[in-house]
Amino acid sequence: MILISQRRREFGVRIALGGRPADLRRGLLRAFVLSHRRQARLLHGMQEQTARLEQTRFQLVARATSDAVWDWDIVTGELWWSDSFYSLFGHARDDIPQRVEGWDALVHRDDRDRVHAGIAVALASAADEWEDTYRFRRGDGSYAEVLDRGFLLRDANGRVVRAAGGMLDVTRQKRDEADLRLLRRAVEATDSGILIVDMRSADMPAVYANDGFQEMTGYDAADIIGHDCRFMRSDPRDAEQRTAIGDALRDRAELRVLLRSLRKDGSSFWNDFYMAPVRDDDGLVTHMVSVCNDVSERERNEERFQLIARATSDAVWDWDFINGTTWRSDNVYALFGYGPGEFGPNLKAWEELLHPDDRVRVMDSVT
Repeated sequence: MILISQRRREFGVRIALGGRPADLRRGLLRAFVLSHRRQARLLHGMQEQTARLEQTRFQLVARATSDAVWDWDIVTGELWWSDSFYSLFGHARDDIPQRVEGWDALVHRDDRDRVHAGIAVALASAADEWEDTYRFRRGDGSYAEVLDRGFLLRDANGRVVRAAGGMLDVTRQKRDEADLRLLRRAVEATDSGILIVDMRSADMPAVYANDGFQEMTGYDAADIIGHDCRFMRSDPRDAEQRTAIGDALRDRAELRVLLRSLRKDGSSFWNDFYMAPVRDDDGLVTHMVSVCNDVSERERNEERFQLIARATSDAVWDWDFINGTTWRSDNVYALFGYGPGEFGPNLKAWEELLHPDDRVRVMDSVT
């Protein structure tokens, strides 16, 4: 009698001696064949289960990521895309052949040869990954800038038989980078002094100062970057403005003041100072940006104008056409007997003081 047993997936044969030798040999051979067939079936089942588990894991990863995941069978040319591919680029599943030719037709024609060449180099080399950027047509006909990265699987002979990877839409990132470069060039080209402060640190360090700021103040980058933004001094007469700047920094508030700032060498300049908060996507203030304009010449001209107005006996006036405001020297009040504030600082108030018989004629000449 021949008995076959299985213990811990190891197959063995127990033989009860008895019978003719030929019968024993046939029975032993039959038992050996049966045991190995069963072992092969179990091993095949385990392999299929492992393959199904790996495929399930791959599908879960493809669903979890925002990238357009793809799987390319290089031998057959078949190409599979995850669901995120269709939602990301606006294509219907039935509109694109599930082959590499379907992908190729959507690559911008001006990028196609370059991308083909890059793939050919990766396949012919010993590389285990490939990466490129190119324009890819969306379902609405527009093109997205994509970053495409894939990993290569080779057979025992080193030949690439499969590749898998993901496409990422970087259109907005590319546009933001271009805008940032343009903004930086504009900031660096302006004569205004630009200072950016990190408000996330308690000491509020300066993180950027353009050339205009350095030239205006006499401080160089080593004096500014990484240091408390309140390093600049001002004329003691402008203590009120200085306090207003400190309050605006504390409150993360917008502010505009005119004050006499001191350069590194101690000389002063009239600073038309503007400051505004920069917020992140959650509305939190992360930085403050300030713009300084040296208006010393303007202020000197204003001082000269005031001195001339005081020196003459005439009633001097100034009319701002853009803002519709008027200014009058103090002689107006002495000459015509009005007190300060008795008529408004605009053309209408002056018109009302004209004699009725002269008003139309004078206004016609003015307008």
